[in-house]
Amino acid sequence: MSETHEEIGEEEVFSIASNLKGDYVTAICDRFRHAPKTWQEMSEDDQKSFIADLSEHADNLITSAIRAIARQGRTVIEAKLDQVTIKDGIKGVVTMSQHAQDRHALYDAQGLPVLIVVAGSRDDYSDGDMPQPEPDQRDLLDGEGEDVSEGLGDEQPDFPEENEAA
Repeated sequence: MSETHEEIGEEEVFSIASNLKGDYVTAICDRFRHAPKTWQEMSEDDQKSFIADLSEHADNLITSAIRAIARQGRTVIEAKLDQVTIKDGIKGVVTMSQHAQDRHALYDAQGLPVLIVVAGSRDDYSDGDMPQPEPDQRDLLDGEGEDVSEGLGDEQPDFPEENEAA
């Protein structure tokens, strides 16, 4: 059987990108709008929680966009591969939610060719440069401010002697 791959159109890519951008900007604005404090006022734990919330939302949006682009207009149903048997061919057993959105398309496809895409593992991708919270207690000499020791050298300032005018 020959395999054909449809190229996804630029119009669909721009549509998905536009939706993703709108969703992401709205989510960021909502997070900041409903944040109880500004970033500088948040404790380190509050900042960690804020970063985790944004990271989870970004992950969901990016995953949705990748799936939309990867499916190239095809019906996609997420399932778990439970078992593979190799005997006179390869037989796979998959399990999916009985509430999966397009489950009926699978019923209709019985006996017809289907495409199987191995989604891979989250371990295949790194989180990139994720922002880090600021510690609650900064170092005293963290480089933000004047370096009072600069220029003093070993010299001591001249102080008037206590007993001088006595």
